[in-house]
Amino acid sequence: MSLKTNANKIHSDLTSLYESVKIGENSNRELGNFVEFRVVENNKELILTIKKYELEKDTFNWSYLSNPEDTNSIVERVSNINNFLSDIKDIFEKNRFNQDYLQKLD
Repeated sequence: MSLKTNANKIHSDLTSLYESVKIGENSNRELGNFVEFRVVENNKELILTIKKYELEKDTFNWSYLSNPEDTNSIVERVSNINNFLSDIKDIFEKNRFNQDYLQKLD
């Protein structure tokens, strides 16, 4: 698969399920070039990043912030293009966020 194909599939899958999905490209010294997705569901925001070279594979490493207000709250994950959406659903359904972040939402 290609980077563009995988990024479009992920974006399409997320958009079909969640109320707000934004996609953007960025780069920094730590990650290099990456794609960032911001997903909002029931006032919870999930910010996830996938390095561009990872998106060229069917199975890829990615990360998300368990507290979108704390850039040090990184959780590393591995998914494949076919189960990625179920991994995102798992994060929202099981509240796999930092407790401080969840308490602010209550």
